[in-house]
Amino acid sequence: MSKTYDYIFVGNGASTALLIHAMNQRKLFSGKKVLILDGDAKTKNDRTFCFWADDKECIAQDLGHLIKKSWNTMELSKGEAVPLDPFRYHFISGLDLYDATRDIIQNEQLEIIHHHADIVASNSKGKYVIVNGEQYFAQHIFDSRPPKYFEPKNQEVFMLQSFVGWFIQTERPIENVDLFRWMDFDVEQNDFTQFMYVLPFDAHNVLVELTRFGQESLTDDDAFPILHDYIEQHFGDYEIKETELAGIPMTNCAMSHSDRKGVTLLGARAGMLKPTTGYAFKMMHEHALRISEEISKQENDGLCVVKSPKRMVKSRFEFYDALLLIVLTRWPHEGKDLFNALLRKVSLPLVMRFLEHKTSLKEELNVFYQLPWRPFLKALLHWGGKHYRQLGIFIYLLLIAFLKPDNIWIDLLSFGVLILGLIAIGIPHGALDHLVESCVFGTKRFFNFLGLYLLMMGLMATIWMFHPTLALLIFLIYSAIHFGQTDGIEWGMSNIISWLWGGTLLFFILGSHQAEASVILSAMGYSGTIPYANVFILTPWFLMAWYHKQWSMFITLIWLSLTAMVPLIYAFGLYFIFQHSALGWGHLRQRLKLTHFQMWKQSLVFQLGAWIFLLVYMYYWPLNAMNNNVGWSVFFIFLSSLSFPHVLAMLRFYNRNAVTKV
Repeated sequence: MSKTYDYIFVGNGASTALLIHAMNQRKLFSGKKVLILDGDAKTKNDRTFCFWADDKECIAQDLGHLIKKSWNTMELSKGEAVPLDPFRYHFISGLDLYDATRDIIQNEQLEIIHHHADIVASNSKGKYVIVNGEQYFAQHIFDSRPPKYFEPKNQEVFMLQSFVGWFIQTERPIENVDLFRWMDFDVEQNDFTQFMYVLPFDAHNVLVELTRFGQESLTDDDAFPILHDYIEQHFGDYEIKETELAGIPMTNCAMSHSDRKGVTLLGARAGMLKPTTGYAFKMMHEHALRISEEISKQENDGLCVVKSPKRMVKSRFEFYDALLLIVLTRWPHEGKDLFNALLRKVSLPLVMRFLEHKTSLKEELNVFYQLPWRPFLKALLHWGGKHYRQLGIFIYLLLIAFLKPDNIWIDLLSFGVLILGLIAIGIPHGALDHLVESCVFGTKRFFNFLGLYLLMMGLMATIWMFHPTLALLIFLIYSAIHFGQTDGIEWGMSNIISWLWGGTLLFFILGSHQAEASVILSAMGYSGTIPYANVFILTPWFLMAWYHKQWSMFITLIWLSLTAMVPLIYAFGLYFIFQHSALGWGHLRQRLKLTHFQMWKQSLVFQLGAWIFLLVYMYYWPLNAMNNNVGWSVFFIFLSSLSFPHVLAMLRFYNRNAVTKV
């Protein structure tokens, strides 16, 4: 029989402990049936928790009974002390926090099972957790399991803040126990960004910790010589009383899970970790207060619906974090000078408010003014790399739209860009279908693949000959699905939304060039009319991009809007080559694990075949109308025939492979 609870806490780390304390303060466990799940009994001091706050802040008052030691002055170097006023830097032992949580669990008679949750899910009966084969239901679940991240993409970074700390006892007394060192970079960097963190508790007991920012985790063997030399130099003879070793993700990668109704994410899983520092404790406390306040407001209703507060991070700070992560990953030797400048040239209270995202834009500009500009400029160029293609399209559109589009030189430039684009990526991205389902394409499969491909091309060409209207309808439907799916993967959209986008896209390109489209389609045998469309049909997609902060989509919509000002061929060509083909090429490269040159080389045979077929179509295709657009009409018929088997191959590819945006 399954059991039912009011609340289930999955995991019992710091975020859960802080929420249990916040809920207990509001007497929210009274009369409630609560289950806590964690495979760790929390009987060891596995980590320490530090934060800065002034004495008026809630966190200092709520957790004051757990604070073991506080400092109000930081030592930057020997003899150089800087006050933190109005802040104090506080230390809480992990074991003290766990013990206090354990007291609440016992006093409130909350149930705890020392076992990890296997599954958190929901069905028609409600939300539930599976533990060791048993099913436990709850009105609400709080999930603080460690997050799972997608692989880094584009300017995203995944690295670690790893540290090895020794709680030591010194023989000679420590000169000033009221000074702590936050980031002492006077240690070997070893191609990483590394620093010492020193917290003295009394005249003979101190925590000395080596911290590394890098993609390789710090080990005991890495840390031992650095810690030993540093301690002997600064404190003399010592004895290790306790060791602390842990790691925290430093990443702006997306997580592979999301909120679901009735489940509130906590801790790192809720995005509470600051990507560039791993700083989370204070933010988790604020998160806990918000959740407990929400529960308290609704408790009298008999049914509590707790919404997960959105990440308490402003988008501009995410941008700052992205740049710093790029610097620390690509140029780790820059980290030492950068952080030293931050600590020595900017007032420490301002630094701390900046790290808490509580500064104004004016204050942030003042912070950046004090820092080395070169590493951030390099990071900015790297960060913007993803948008170079779209920026180039935007500039190109402005050029041909406003600098006399009927000018022969502009026409030659535009036509040349399209031809080069087709050769470089437009046709090649579709000439890799033989590798889509397998990275190895043997000779035995060649004729089977080629025969089936030619059969499907012939089927589409036959439909064009005998029923152009039906052929056009089929062409538009599978093009909308195909274009929409490629963009949808890049922008994180569902299949249905992606297909709607694909349909809107084609309708806008054709409808915003109504006269040209009608002439070309007439030459292809289509006798109907093309509805008019203007940029306003893109409005819902602009709103969606803005709401989800999907800037890649937003930029695409901007330049796509400008294509209404240029000829139809240029509008379609720009999208097909530099948006659709470029993204599809990137998705294929992600799966095939080949270089750009290797992919282009693999496509060469089928690419040459495609160009031969184009020449055949241009020479032999029977035309229903003779006008200046006949060549383009035949080209689109050829493109529809060539793309029909390609679309089917890519549908299978996307359905069988977990592909993320490129």
